[in-house]
Amino acid sequence: MKPISKKSLYNLFIELTKKDRHSPEFKQLLSIFIRDITERNQFYNIHPNLKTILKKYNLFTSNSISMNQMRTLNKKLKKLGYESDKYAIQIEHWKEVKKIREELLSLELSNNVEESIDQIENYFIQNTDCFFKLAKDTDLQPNFIRNTTLNN
Repeated sequence: MKPISKKSLYNLFIELTKKDRHSPEFKQLLSIFIRDITERNQFYNIHPNLKTILKKYNLFTSNSISMNQMRTLNKKLKKLGYESDKYAIQIEHWKEVKKIREELLSLELSNNVEESIDQIENYFIQNTDCFFKLAKDTDLQPNFIRNTTLNN
C-alpha cells in the first residue's frame, strides 16, 4: 500500500474519537472513509483470470493497476462488447470493509494525536489489501495467499 495522506488519517482519527460509534450513519461514513483510503492513489495486483482477458485483447500493461486504470480498462472492454455483468473489472478487498470497520472501532487509540494517526496508518498497511478481478469471478480469497499468489 502506498503512503496514505496524513490529512485523511487525521480526519479518520477525528471521526473515530469524536462520533457516536454505534450510530448507523457513523458506520456508513466509516465505510466510505475505509473505501476511499484503500482506493485513492493505490495500485493493486490483478487476478490471473483478468490478466488472461487483458492479454487476449492487448490491454495488459502491468500486473498492478489503479482505480483510474480499472475504469479505463472497463470502458475498453465494454467497447469490445463484453457483458458488463460478467467481464467488468472490480476491486476486491482481501478483508471485508465491514470487518475492517469493526477492527478500526476496536483499536485502542493513543491519547497523542500523532501516535494515533500512526496506529491507524499501521493498521491499514498491515491489514488491508485489494486486488482487481473480473465480476464473474467470486469467492477468490480462500484460494489465494495475500500479496503472494497474485504476483505470479
